[in-house]
Amino acid sequence: MVVDRLVSVAVMAEFVVAATSPVPDWVIEAAGDLGVRFVVLSPLDADAVHAQLEDLRPNAYLLTWPDLGPFVGKEFADAAGDLRLVTYAGQSPESAFYTSNLDVAALQQRGIPLTTMPGAHLAVAEAALGFLLAFELDLVQRNAARKADPAAIDLPPRRRRGLVGSTLGIVGMGRIGWRVAELAVGCGMAVRYYSRTRKPEVEREFGASFHELPGLVATCDSVSLHLPMGSAEGAIDAHVLSHASELTLVNTSSIATLVEPEALLEALDSDRVARFGLEGRYRAPYDERLRRYGNDRVLLLPPYSSYDTPYGDRLGWQSYLATLDAVVRGEDVCYQIRS
Repeated sequence: MVVDRLVSVAVMAEFVVAATSPVPDWVIEAAGDLGVRFVVLSPLDADAVHAQLEDLRPNAYLLTWPDLGPFVGKEFADAAGDLRLVTYAGQSPESAFYTSNLDVAALQQRGIPLTTMPGAHLAVAEAALGFLLAFELDLVQRNAARKADPAAIDLPPRRRRGLVGSTLGIVGMGRIGWRVAELAVGCGMAVRYYSRTRKPEVEREFGASFHELPGLVATCDSVSLHLPMGSAEGAIDAHVLSHASELTLVNTSSIATLVEPEALLEALDSDRVARFGLEGRYRAPYDERLRRYGNDRVLLLPPYSSYDTPYGDRLGWQSYLATLDAVVRGEDVCYQIRS
């Protein structure tokens, strides 16, 4: 439930939230009505954080940016002592996304709810569609040609297919995947999908069909990736890409290694992947090799560059305030991470 205004409640003691980075003033003001106080830690030194937690004994811990702070597991919970809530500023309810930051099982065994802050999924979905439009219109390449020669008529040839009437495969049907499907259908695209479990509601809502990864890649004009890290790392490998033919492949998950890098480069060289868009970064030497392709073939964005918009950011914080409201009142919380 999204709340625009929280009702003030009387609490017996101050509710302290330890955060890994500053919290917006309007959130602090709204949470103050609940008797909640935020304390910003120095999150990059695990020993320092544990010492701060032992002194502070917070009621809640908030990771307000991915990968900030020490691993949140048994030792962390013991140092904090009084945790009633841990929130990660992520989008997916699936625990596989958070294994590098949270010991989900250990915290849940201690009865500590783990929650997310959905909102940025809207902006990430728009970034995925933005890649598709940029490729279909050759926006980057043609902009460069037009600026280089204002009178030019003979611009670089386009590999244009258009979105209307094309087929988009969505890999991972969580909040982001669902929003991508909404946008794609609105643009006249047919939707197919892969997910670890079949989603009948997706099939009803969008007329989508379920496919395993090789079949999805083989039958779609474009594929957009929205899987979590962990077991999904390297999910798009040489076997999967061997089924592609002039595919547009987009990865806005900020986890580059969802696509195995050697397999990707081979698929680009053989034209099985015609165009590739990535928000994120491979390690050397793969990043440098990708940068050698022209803008008509490969587009690269920094990690998390599409993560927030003002609307999505506010929506995420409103979901967090709703969670705080429920915890302080002793009610069930929304947006929990599933084990």
